[in-house]
Amino acid sequence: MLAKEEWIFIMNTLKKLLCYTIILLVLGSMPFALANQPDDDSTVILYTLDSPIMTVNGEQRQIDAEGSVAFAERGRTFVPLRATFELFSIELDFNRGVITGTQGNTVIRLTLGNRIAYVNNRQIILDVAPFAINGRTMVPVRFIAESLGANVEWIQSTQTVHISYSPLYVQLGNARLSIGDSQEKVNDILGKPDRIDPSHLGFAWHVYNSDYSRFIMVGILNGNVEVLYTNSRGFISNNVKYGDTPGSTDSHPRTIVYYDSNAGGIAHAVLIVSPNIENWRFTGDLRSTFIDAQNRQIFDMTNAFRVNYRKSVLSWNDTAASTARKHSQDMATRNYFDHIGLDGSQPWDRFTREGGRWTSVGENLAGGFYLGIDAFDGWVNSPPHREGMLENFRFLGVGFGHNASSNYIWYYTQLFYSP
Repeated sequence: MLAKEEWIFIMNTLKKLLCYTIILLVLGSMPFALANQPDDDSTVILYTLDSPIMTVNGEQRQIDAEGSVAFAERGRTFVPLRATFELFSIELDFNRGVITGTQGNTVIRLTLGNRIAYVNNRQIILDVAPFAINGRTMVPVRFIAESLGANVEWIQSTQTVHISYSPLYVQLGNARLSIGDSQEKVNDILGKPDRIDPSHLGFAWHVYNSDYSRFIMVGILNGNVEVLYTNSRGFISNNVKYGDTPGSTDSHPRTIVYYDSNAGGIAHAVLIVSPNIENWRFTGDLRSTFIDAQNRQIFDMTNAFRVNYRKSVLSWNDTAASTARKHSQDMATRNYFDHIGLDGSQPWDRFTREGGRWTSVGENLAGGFYLGIDAFDGWVNSPPHREGMLENFRFLGVGFGHNASSNYIWYYTQLFYSP
């Protein structure tokens, strides 16, 4: 445990590391993702131009009972509507030329003869409009497949469209959850959540924190899984597992892998966001319930991080949280960033002023990070902050501050202590 004088030295050093922390956070938040090789749940589909035969997971079958073929129209491959929707388990509604397909929370809408299409109300301009020929409605297979998150590749040498459709998933031990799973399935696997938090994008975080060795947050929207996050040791996902390094992963816009630069650059957390969740970096939600959720999630991530390194679980303390919140807001309101307040107070002074009793106190600060997930990752990637999260404290409180006119806009404070 660090003495008071040692913490003074560390906290004075932390001020100099703000830029370093922010740079590492940006690097640690770069997206990496799906591997090219499909996992056991993948569906691999091959369409060959002018052929009535397609291949599904190595098995040849007719595209449809009428003997329709896949063919190119102005450089785009078109396939029969009904057979394609059935193949991808898309519920079809076809009314007066308007094609609506639903799979989970994904809604696709096209119109015969119209190049304007929609995925969950997001407008997309197609190169070629859907059309009818010989009594068959033909749709662009790339648009349909990619709307569901599939990988589509054109193989020129064989005139073949290669589609790899694999649910994005996270697995902890024997528990495996995929984007698109129902809330009922999540409850069957994990039980009822320990807490439900609001998010900044309309979905609800179902938080499972009763066992920090299996900590996971599941984003639910309209009864289906749309987001997954964990920083627990041993996680496995489509392209990455805990402990992997960047060279062993491939990039994909729906998966963000967070790396720990102070532990050999290993993957320490993963965030998967479905195509139905847009604008992840949106920063407009400042409801008190949302802010409280960020503080609590930082607390949970910190405990999962500690358990990864066989450290004891910290307990939440309201007095420490109040102290942290007031310091975060003071920095935001008065536009400074320092462990020493403008009144000269140290963290332990502020904690004592709130009524706290302590034998040791530690503090981490983060500036410029809206989401708790990102602030936490920044601390992981800064040696003094990382050391603070792994120290032998017993309690932790987290507080948020905001001022749109300040240098960093968003401020987080972690206050650790032992009585």
